Amino acid sequence: MPVGFQARLENTSCFHFKTKAILWRIKWEFPQANTHYVEAKVSESKSIKSLLEKYLHPTHADPVFKQRLKGFIVNARLPDGVQTLMCQQERVI
Repeated sequence: MPVGFQARLENTSCFHFKTKAILWRIKWEFPQANTHYVEAKVSESKSIKSLLEKYLHPTHADPVFKQRLKGFIVNARLPDGVQTLMCQQERVI
């Protein structure tokens, strides 16, 4: 596949016609922990805070996530203690 088409292959975001909702593919990047996680088919009705709690909540997060992201969890007071940044992908014309 030519350069520039990788994002198209990975993109599983779609519109669900029955519920009239967008289902997003989200890639969570944690650069300080040198790790990332991908969630597929996330409803547009869910808040970013509720989605991040799966990874960063001190008591409710999955133990595997907690071990890798312990530096974030110590400081996580959702939503005040975490900055969420969005990245726009480069477009090849």
